[in-house]
Amino acid sequence: MRSNAAIVATVLGRSLVSIACCFVVGLIVFQWRVFHPYFLTSQFIMFGIVGSVFFYTLRVNRRNAFAVLLVLFVVQVGLLFRDLRSAILLRDFIFFATLAAALYIFFIGFYMKTVRYRNLQPLVLATLFAIAFSIATLILGLLDETFFRPLASSLFEAILTNAKYEFLVGLGIGLGILLLDNGYVHRAGELTKHLLGSLGATFREFGERL
Repeated sequence: MRSNAAIVATVLGRSLVSIACCFVVGLIVFQWRVFHPYFLTSQFIMFGIVGSVFFYTLRVNRRNAFAVLLVLFVVQVGLLFRDLRSAILLRDFIFFATLAAALYIFFIGFYMKTVRYRNLQPLVLATLFAIAFSIATLILGLLDETFFRPLASSLFEAILTNAKYEFLVGLGIGLGILLLDNGYVHRAGELTKHLLGSLGATFREFGERL
């Protein structure tokens, strides 16, 4: 049986690939705004990290995946620590639950059952993200009179905006999954290792001749 340290290392190592893909997608579409904490583009960082870690925990140890998600939620609240009103916590919880639901549906309903359509995984996950977060935004809009600032005049715009952003986040996570599953990352790592080994041997040989 694999140790807990090995499981954590596996999850984090795989997650980095999807996180990097989210960053790249965000940089291509929104440039450096993706790193600004007060823009919606910061979702590429937060949801990219949370979604990637949650998905790969599902793959490696499904039993503990939701516990990991809860820990990530608490960490996120603690790091931002800007406003701990119940309305804000509820909003963040709904978005985290939406993220988890979309990834779990993808994992159970598509990823585990349709290996032959592996190349469609990024688009399927992106579409699920767009649909799930559109529904979540609609729910928040319906709760608006009780909990949130007025959204009635801009609810449709908010739904479209969240759908667009989360489609791109899902696309980034899905691309990372695809790269890992098709062995591209492993082959790139082996090629890099081979090139570095060849360069090292060349420099050693050159040094011996001096």
